[in-house]
Amino acid sequence: MFGNSGFILKMLDSNLCVVIIMQERAGATIDEVLEKLPSSMIVPDAAMAKTDEPSPYVHLLQQEVLALNNLLNTIRGSMTDLRRGLLGELQISNPMEQVMCALADNKVPHTWEKVSYPSLRALGAWVADLGNRALSLREWCNEPNLSLPKVTWLPGLFAPKSFLTAVQHFTAIRNHWALDQTIVYTEVR
Repeated sequence: MFGNSGFILKMLDSNLCVVIIMQERAGATIDEVLEKLPSSMIVPDAAMAKTDEPSPYVHLLQQEVLALNNLLNTIRGSMTDLRRGLLGELQISNPMEQVMCALADNKVPHTWEKVSYPSLRALGAWVADLGNRALSLREWCNEPNLSLPKVTWLPGLFAPKSFLTAVQHFTAIRNHWALDQTIVYTEVR
């Protein structure tokens, strides 16, 4: 027998324990995230607006709901695949392993970040924030004629710059101003 074989076996045992602990943490996190994950939304139909003048806000709302649904579907798909991998129904692939490692470390998986909004939050806080964003969009969808709410949570949007552009565009049209002469001005007191 080799002189360092005992050391190698201890090292393999240690690595196996780390993998098992990681799988257990990821499995528990899957249940927590899926429990807190908001449901997908129905994309509002522009015909629901029932207004004479077209509003860029309805189109923006549709884009926001589509982005949210895309993120939710990505999350659910990766979680379902990972759960099946942990149960032995699927072979765990590299992307599944990356999701598992991120979940075990309380981080947002890279595959989710690619279709998400920018955020530096840990996974638990990120999921709570996602729920708040979905709630904000649901409230907007419940506005009469899909009109713009009195207050809009700008950081809660996937594309806040698009929202500001829509405000600028709509204001210019309504007031018969040249769009290139219209600016967004914010005063902080």
